[in-house]
Parts: sequence; structure tokens; C-alpha cells
Amino acid sequence: MIKKSITITRRQSEWIQEQIANGQYASDSELIREALREKEHLTAEKT
Repeated sequence: MIKKSITITRRQSEWIQEQIANGQYASDSELIREALREKEHLTAEKT
């Protein structure tokens, strides 16, 4: 895997941490990867 650095807002960071605390995701990276996969899927459907 390739490491990337991203900048997010405080609100986004808090939301991500809530998802992890609720057991939805094990890590920030897991959540971001899933969000990217969903965006890729939606983009592919439009073409």
C-alpha cells in the first residue's frame, strides 16, 4: 500500500473518531478506504 497524508476539518476528524468509537471501523484508514471505494463505485455507475 501507498501512504498518503490528507488534511481534514476538525468536524470530519471528530466524526471519524465517533465511527471508530462506535465500532463501525477499526481505524481512520479503514473508513477512508471504504469511502473512496464507495465514491469510485458511484463514479463508475455514472459512466
